Amino acid sequence: MTVPSATNRSGPYNGNGVTTVFDYEFKITNENYIKVIKADAAGVETVLTIDADYVVSDVGNPAGGQVALTVPLPTGQTLTMIPNVPFTQEIDLENQGAYYAETVEAGLDLATMRDQQLQEQISRAVTIPASEDPAQLDGLIGDILRLADSADNLDIVANNIADVNEAADNMAAIIAAPAQAAAAAASATAADTSEDFARKWATEAEDVAVNDGVNPAGFSAFHWMRKALGYATSASASAIAAAASAASIALPAIVASTFLQAKADASGYETKTPTEVRNALAAAVFVANRAAVKALDPTKDRAATTYGEGLGLNGTWVSYLTSSLSAVDQAAAAIDTTEAIYLTSGSYTWVRHRVQIGKINVKWCGAKGDNLTNDTAPIVAALALAGQLGAPVYAPAGTYRVNAAVALASGASVYGDGPTLTIFRTTSATANVFTINGISCGLYDLRIDASVVRSAGWYVDIAGAGANFRMNNFTMGAPFEAFRIADVVGDVLVSNGRIDDTVATTGRTIRVGTGTGTGPVVIVFSNVNCIASTGARPLAHVSLFNCGDISLIGCQFIAATYNMEVAPAAGQGVYSIKSTNSYYDQAGTTNVRIVPTSTGVVKRGVFVNNWISSAGTHNVDIEPASTATVDGLTFSCNEVFGGTYGYYMTGISGNLTGINISNEMIAGSSSAGIAMDTVTKAQITNNVIGNVGGFGGVATGISTFGAMSKVEIVNNNLDGATTKINIAGATFSGGSRIEGNLGYNPVGAVAAAAAGASPFTYTAGPSPETVYFKQTATNTATITQGGQQIATLANASTYYPVDLGPNESVVVTWATTAPTYTRMIH
Repeated sequence: MTVPSATNRSGPYNGNGVTTVFDYEFKITNENYIKVIKADAAGVETVLTIDADYVVSDVGNPAGGQVALTVPLPTGQTLTMIPNVPFTQEIDLENQGAYYAETVEAGLDLATMRDQQLQEQISRAVTIPASEDPAQLDGLIGDILRLADSADNLDIVANNIADVNEAADNMAAIIAAPAQAAAAAASATAADTSEDFARKWATEAEDVAVNDGVNPAGFSAFHWMRKALGYATSASASAIAAAASAASIALPAIVASTFLQAKADASGYETKTPTEVRNALAAAVFVANRAAVKALDPTKDRAATTYGEGLGLNGTWVSYLTSSLSAVDQAAAAIDTTEAIYLTSGSYTWVRHRVQIGKINVKWCGAKGDNLTNDTAPIVAALALAGQLGAPVYAPAGTYRVNAAVALASGASVYGDGPTLTIFRTTSATANVFTINGISCGLYDLRIDASVVRSAGWYVDIAGAGANFRMNNFTMGAPFEAFRIADVVGDVLVSNGRIDDTVATTGRTIRVGTGTGTGPVVIVFSNVNCIASTGARPLAHVSLFNCGDISLIGCQFIAATYNMEVAPAAGQGVYSIKSTNSYYDQAGTTNVRIVPTSTGVVKRGVFVNNWISSAGTHNVDIEPASTATVDGLTFSCNEVFGGTYGYYMTGISGNLTGINISNEMIAGSSSAGIAMDTVTKAQITNNVIGNVGGFGGVATGISTFGAMSKVEIVNNNLDGATTKINIAGATFSGGSRIEGNLGYNPVGAVAAAAAGASPFTYTAGPSPETVYFKQTATNTATITQGGQQIATLANASTYYPVDLGPNESVVVTWATTAPTYTRMIH
């Protein structure tokens, strides 16, 4: 998502009485984020209403889209479209939550579109030059307002501008008139003979020229006096008229805490109270509660804010014609019987402002969270509203008691204020707390516990329809079973949680897989700690019955009877277990117990970098039933300490195969570090067994029993074992090898034996050997290997040594008397 264009308006388009579809050339992400304005021939603008007057297409297209009017745009009218992005920010990023690039980019796109919307408005504003002092703007606006108020007076002056201009043009003559009069008087005084001309210069009638033969011809002082008087009279009349008009503007008396507003007829000013100003500006009225909101007249008050309903309940409401609401809003309003989001008032509906409902607060729907009230119904109502609006549910700090399962449908999620603050407490011994019935659900930042001893049910039951479930930052207290992940579920991530005190003896903290069909897959538990008291152990912390692709990462499973139990039964299978960096400790019996029954199957498992310690008997116990199968388990780089056995493995007739134990530290086991009975395809390599990691030695490093086929016991350090490797009860075949084990000398020299019937084939055991052959009579015998002769036995006193690796063979051919041989096993 991007906003590649700076275009911020489209139009004006001219109407022709036919066209209904017009292009907008800027991106919008919501059909309500565009304002469509129609202007008539007189320039009067009308903002059109979506759905009633037009519909929008191509929402989200960077190049824009089209607006289709319900009726053609008339001739003489124009249509203009500009952005109308709300000034709100609804993205809620959780601390240490996942990073969703598209969500962040969507927020940046909205911010850019909002900037373009502001730029479009600025482009239509009157501005001052950049070099001007902005502080002078207030004075400039005041001057403009005063000029507007005196427009009538200025018109009077303008209407008499011809007289004013004439006076200005003759101003020099007017100024010179007194001097000419004085000159005439002086002339009259100096010459009696010029008395008549002096009189004429002084008193000759207006517009009558005077010519005394001495001075240039001109007009008398009386003439110019009359002209000046006429000019002055005309100018004064205009000025007086303007002043009189200005004086006629009467300001009302000053009233405290009021505002001045020009009258509708522009005849003067009138006072307005703050309430009247708020209504004029369509600002929100403050009322105590939702009942007061409903009592308002929505035709006059379009917005209201509640202030008296308590923490988490107050909000801002906006009134809409109910018929103008979207289908989603109308559906949500119909089920909002608690009036949490919608308040109906006649043909209007008040809607809690969206900036307030990024999450649906359960308290809006009547939940108390006081650890006394049964909050089941309000929580269910909040989830129903959230489902209609596509919003999550928010449970603020409090203890919410429930007595029945709270079901989460697809897309539902519940957020708290943290596991120490938001608590869901069941009062039922058997009912689920949350049942997940849909895809993409989540629980975050909360605690689940019980006020009674639990005997059945799950705190979180992810049913067969659930998928893509997330739970993060949580705690649980005293469940019978905390999680049940049913068959067919896919993609579950549970992280950063702690589960304490699962019910003793019978409880299982986590149960995965229930039936014999397709089990749940892609299940991850990360940084989840399951802790119990050694005095009240649950049966198991993790029980896997029918599932695949299970990952346990950085978890702790402490003090259950079985910390992990992998026990598929008839028709069930567990495939691809991954356990890394986890702790299995202080199990009453077994830390990791892999025991399929009947025809159950366990295939593919990897345990790497785990701590597996201090079990009552076996740290790792692998014992498939006679008709069950275990195939392909790898244990590497684990620390396995204490217990009777580090690893105890018993198969029957090839049903335990593909076992790899390598690079382990195994110590402190009272019986054996590794015990194996009837195993096929096993590699026990590069392990340190006994006296390591602060734990003591072991009685026996590696014990083998039964039929061992294709087994390699190679390069292990057995220095800390009293008995290094015990193979007395085992038979090895299929190329099995025992070699390179520090501290281990399997048998040493073996008493001489006679070769069998010629040709006699001798095959070494699982360990390297040196075999010494000699003849028993004077006849000659030969030794061959791989078809090539390597020795001739000449007499009874000379031994010929042959070095054989594990399972290597030589052939001895003789004629009369069988040779003898002695072997040294290394």
